Order: sequence, then C-alpha cells, then structure tokens
Amino acid sequence: MTVRLDLGHPLAAVHAGLARILREKLQSTVKSLEASPPGFLEILDEGDSVAERCREEAARLQKFETVVVLGIGGSALGARTVRDALAPEFAARLVVIDNIDPVTIVRTRDSLDPKSTAFFVVSKSGSTAETAAQLILFRTWLLEAGCNPAEHITLITDPKNGPLRALATRDGYSTLEIPPRVGGRFSVLTPVGLLPAAVLGIDPAELLAGARAMWHAVRDQEDHPLLDWVAGHAIRAEHAGQQIQVLMSYSDRLSTLGDWFAQLWGESLGKKLDRAGKVVHRGSTPLAAVGATDQHSLVQLFAEGPADKQFLILGLDGARAPLTPLGAEAAELSADFAYLEGHSIDELFEAERIGTIQALRAAGRPVARLQLEKLDAATLGALFVFFELATVLAADLLDVDPYDQPGVEAGKIIAFARMGRAGYEEKVRELLGEVAEETPGAPLF
Repeated sequence: MTVRLDLGHPLAAVHAGLARILREKLQSTVKSLEASPPGFLEILDEGDSVAERCREEAARLQKFETVVVLGIGGSALGARTVRDALAPEFAARLVVIDNIDPVTIVRTRDSLDPKSTAFFVVSKSGSTAETAAQLILFRTWLLEAGCNPAEHITLITDPKNGPLRALATRDGYSTLEIPPRVGGRFSVLTPVGLLPAAVLGIDPAELLAGARAMWHAVRDQEDHPLLDWVAGHAIRAEHAGQQIQVLMSYSDRLSTLGDWFAQLWGESLGKKLDRAGKVVHRGSTPLAAVGATDQHSLVQLFAEGPADKQFLILGLDGARAPLTPLGAEAAELSADFAYLEGHSIDELFEAERIGTIQALRAAGRPVARLQLEKLDAATLGALFVFFELATVLAADLLDVDPYDQPGVEAGKIIAFARMGRAGYEEKVRELLGEVAEETPGAPLF
C-alpha cells in the first residue's frame, strides 16, 4: 500500500515562518491525540474483535439476497463509500437508503422481496427521526409479508442507551455497537462501515489495518506531509480567502468518498462558536468533484472564477480496466480522431487528470495531489483516517469543536415540533423568535 501526497505550489516566502509555527502546533496536537485518543482513533487498536463480530453477522445473513442499509448522514455514507470503492459490482447486493424521499423509498421497496431482504438499521442515538421512520415502514412491510422482523433486521446503535437498544432487548434483535465516544461522521471504521464491508466479502480487518498504518505514520513521523497540507490549508484560507476545499477524484469508485468527506469536513469545521464560546462563524466549505466529468462543468469556474478555492486531486496509479488501445478505426471514423489511435482510454483518462492539475496550477490555483498506488481495503482504510485526522487538525487551528453539530440540531427541533413530538413547541418558539411562517410564494407560470 502506497499513498503519496504532493503539496504542489509552495507557500509564499512571507508565510514560511507561519507555516513552521503551525506545523509545530499540529505536531503538539498529534501528541495530544496519542496521549488521549479520540474515539475514532481509540477503536483502531480494539477493532480485531469487532471485525470478527462483523464477519459472524455477515455469515448469518448470507442466506439473504439483498441487504438494505437504513440510515442518514454518517450512518449511511460510510457504507456507500466502502461499497462503491471496493465492490461497485455488488450495488444490488447492498442497497443504501440514505434519505426519506418517499418516491425513492417506495420505488426501492417495490423492487425488493421481503423474504430475501435483510436490513441494517443504523443510528448512534437510536432516535434519529429519519431512520426511525424507515424502520417502522420496513418492519411493517416485513410483518405484512409474514416475516419475523428479528430475523431480518440488525440494529447498529449505542451499546447501552436509546430506543433501538431498548427495542433489541425487548424483541431479540441482533445488534452491533457504535462505541459511545465515536460520533456518526467518524464512525465508518465501526460496524457502521465494517459490517457492510463484511457482507460484500471485504475483510473488515484489512480496512482497520490500513487505518492503523496511516495513524501510526502520522503519529511517528514529525514531518508527515499531512501536517504541511493542513497548515497550508489554514494559511491560504486565512490570508488568501481560499476557504473552499475541493476534493476532485479521478476515479468513479472514489466519487462517493467525496460525499463522505464533504459531510466530515463541513459539519466538523463549520461552527458559530469557538471553543471559548465566542461568536466566530468559522469553517471551510467542502466541494466534491469527479474527473473527467467535471472538467466539462466545474473546471471552468475553478480555473477562471473567484480565487477562493484550494484543490486536492485524488488519482489512482495503473490501469483501471483491461482495455486495449484504440485501433485504426479511429482515423477511419474521422481524421480528427486519428491522434487517439494506439492509445487506451486509460491513457486519455490519465492525460486528463494531469492536464487539469497543470492547468489549475498555471492559473495560480493551489493544487495538492493525493496519489494511490492501488485501491484496496487497506488503502481505503488509510484514506478514511487521513481525512479524519486532517479534519481534527484543521479544527484545532480554527479553535472549534470538530465533534459537535449544533446547527444541525436546530433543524431537527423544528421538524420534531411540526411532527407533534411532545416538548418541542416551546423550544421552537425560543429558537425562531420573530421568524415568520413560510408562505406559498408567487407563481412563476
């Protein structure tokens, strides 16, 4: 497993001293993480037994043709990322319902056979409204088909607390635990991501091994490139106004990783208050893009639009598929196609990636490059920890708490009140104050 990070444009000489100061601060932060590991690191050294439990549960569910993940946000994005990166050919085996759009839910339900479908219900708190609604709907569907829900449903939740834990105790559902100190968006290397991996035939221990290798490299190497990348990001965000972080993946298999990163980065860094409680409205906006597709949409903005973005281009070495070079028919179709003769689509794809990097750099945009030797379970596990560490270190420089999400809670409170949940009407009045109710709006045609 090799993952290489090219930092690209060096920081201006005027910022060299600041970069050194920030790097030293980040080195101190890494030592603090080692001395008192947050949950997402703590689980790496406790994961072997969890991996075995996930393999056992996957074996129990082997008789089911389809497994459906019910969750939202961090409870679903990790499973999608693992599936799309490592086993995209099994998308029909592992279906992830990560929203409550009723059209999507009905369409998905109608495509399934209840007798051959199992479900993972994923909620750390056990009380997530969207996941609870999904569970109620599909449990009823199973009952109507004459199935025993406890045979079809696995609950992934807190080990002791919450409605799902109580339901498991009462009705005998199989369960796996999300450790209490691991937040939803940091939970991909718990059963949230490891059980879906096992169902797809991916060894969860390999994901954990790659994750540990990345953490140990950052922990043990004082000049690890990750620290320079985070320090450089902070300096450009503060002094050049480049507060949008673009992750552009040159691999369809990694496109969902961009979605996972966007939640992790945006929800962890975007905060109204700093750690002292002062109003600061800090953050960095994530933007996921896919090459070469977005060369025909977003790259125009990236190259010539506002200089408010930083770029991390994710690439994959080696052939992605055994496609033979294009033959003489290229020129036969059109003289304009003659230059493609003798080249493979993989070569064109790689040329597009290099072209985007060089063109953005020529336009003065800061571009770093993350290059993977191959994409396997260990490499994906390493990427998960790379981005989790980057997020926590970036939060340290912003002086915000990367683990809470008070801005998300406000929307939940309003939704609960509108659904008639007891005790939430007063909270809404306190939250909204004089904000007016929504109006229908003016007709457009």
